[in-house]
Amino acid sequence: MKTVLLIDDDEMDHFFFKRLVSKSPVIEDVICFQYADEALDFLAKDNRPAISVIFLDINMPRMNGFEFLEEAQRLLPDSFEQKAVVVMVTSSLAPEDQEQAAKFDVIKAYLNKPLDAETLAKVVEDASS
Repeated sequence: MKTVLLIDDDEMDHFFFKRLVSKSPVIEDVICFQYADEALDFLAKDNRPAISVIFLDINMPRMNGFEFLEEAQRLLPDSFEQKAVVVMVTSSLAPEDQEQAAKFDVIKAYLNKPLDAETLAKVVEDASS
């Protein structure tokens, strides 16, 4: 697993996530976006690195996590649906968010913030298999 993508509007979450990932022996690089629409633009580029896992927050300005997934599936149907491994990482405990997440086949896990090293290792292991 080389590159993971974090889409989260909280800069402190970026800091802690990068710190956590820096201790992972299998993740080489983290690309962070504060806004989901900017991440979509990045994913649409032909010359971008391959992304192993997308860690995605739900509640963000401009475009929330579910809107991001809908747009990604619409704009990038072949590459996104066949290759994407998405992990929702959120502070939302709302049952309706969990229910909505369950409707997306690309979402492989729904995790509450903050992530810890053990949870990250499990996600990486699951994504690699």
